[in-house]
Amino acid sequence: MAGGEFRETCHRAVCQGGQGAMSLQALIATELAPYDRGKGRLAISGRDVALTPGAGLALAMAVHELASNAAKYGALSTASGHLSVAWEITGIPNRSLQISWTETEGPTVQPPSHRGFGTTLIERTLSHELDAEVSREFLTTGLLCTIVLPLNGLVGVPSAADTREASE
Repeated sequence: MAGGEFRETCHRAVCQGGQGAMSLQALIATELAPYDRGKGRLAISGRDVALTPGAGLALAMAVHELASNAAKYGALSTASGHLSVAWEITGIPNRSLQISWTETEGPTVQPPSHRGFGTTLIERTLSHELDAEVSREFLTTGLLCTIVLPLNGLVGVPSAADTREASE
């Protein structure tokens, strides 16, 4: 996806909520759509979270970078590779959104020899703007990237069902 297309996708995703809220599920599905070849290679799961526009844009940039790297070097660069993106709400009373990006059955991965622009973009944008913790593990089975964001006014809110469950 070229830079102009990416910006258009982000803008469209931010505006779709009407009130500025952005669906995490729609964001991830939109970013991964170009890589879905209908062969069960992609799995997306988790209860939806309404993201603020700023959090949505920051996460869209991170997911875009992860996806393009997976397509160039990781699980999405081979016909046998698989990608799972799952998220959950954790912790009470300090609720967090934990996103797990798991690549499997792709080529053997190695930690990069230098910190590239994409790594800097993911880590700095998410940690500085959203107070997120980002970890990457280069396992023999593929990349595991975990992003943990506090669910607060800067990030977003869980769905109404998650809010009801937490208060019961």
